[in-house]
Amino acid sequence: MIESYQDLVLSKQVITTEAIKNKFLGLDISDMTLCELIDYQNTNCKETLRWGTLKNYFTTQKYIKLFLKEKYKTSDIYLKSLNYRFLADFEYFLRKHSPTDHYRPMESNTVMKHIERLRKMIKMAVRYEWLENDPFISFQQKFHRVERGFLSEEELRKIEEKDL
Repeated sequence: MIESYQDLVLSKQVITTEAIKNKFLGLDISDMTLCELIDYQNTNCKETLRWGTLKNYFTTQKYIKLFLKEKYKTSDIYLKSLNYRFLADFEYFLRKHSPTDHYRPMESNTVMKHIERLRKMIKMAVRYEWLENDPFISFQQKFHRVERGFLSEEELRKIEEKDL
């Protein structure tokens, strides 16, 4: 217990009984994991995000868990273990992953949206001081601009005539 107290004093943290207890039991907040971060984000943003956006975060969470299981043979990873290599490997995993719930692999912009959601969560962890360094500092996202065409007169007519 005394060592836990001294560690908190040396790191200039607020000394409370809860902080000493957590330090002693190894429940230090600096040892937060990626899955805990995602759960925190999904729980706390439930009221501020629309269902469609929240659903996308759940999908990203599913892919992160699958990636951790396949690449690292684990169900979770400490935030302090995240680095550029982790991000590059996750991007590669998403690009090569063949989902069973839809027909084709993800396109580049879909991969980048999952990376973007992970980036937002990591930035939150940095702001809350759960993570010292942002692994996204040198990571570049590459979105491809997509030009959408207009429907032709024939396509519009088919939609109008469609029996719904």
